[in-house]
Amino acid sequence: MSEIATAQDEQDARRHLLLSSPAIVIMILLGFIPLMIVVAYSFMAPGDYGGVVPKFSFEAYVSLIFQRDMFDDTLTFSSSYLEIYIRTAVFGVATTIFCVGLPRAAIRCQRWKRRCWQRQARSTTRASWPRWRRASS
Repeated sequence: MSEIATAQDEQDARRHLLLSSPAIVIMILLGFIPLMIVVAYSFMAPGDYGGVVPKFSFEAYVSLIFQRDMFDDTLTFSSSYLEIYIRTAVFGVATTIFCVGLPRAAIRCQRWKRRCWQRQARSTTRASWPRWRRASS
């Protein structure tokens, strides 16, 4: 019995892979390949008049932290990019909190209000009504 179940599971797994293969191919063609092209270009040396020269270089990554002096080619630490990275991280965290935390807090608040109304409706029994109201019914 278990051999039949495992064979059925394998068949289901193959079917799922076959059905998802067009989406996987499209993601590779439209997402992964352009990303690899950008990574390859980032390791090439800059050209004299723009563009890149197909020569391996870490120049782009060195320029993220250091600034090269144009007269004597010495590297000096540049804090401007570091400030931009920190500001980007802060904005990313703030946006995540705003987009995820705020709606979640609103939903929890609505659920809390609903529970309070339900408790209030349960606690409002005939005994808590005013005396004149109990006498008439």
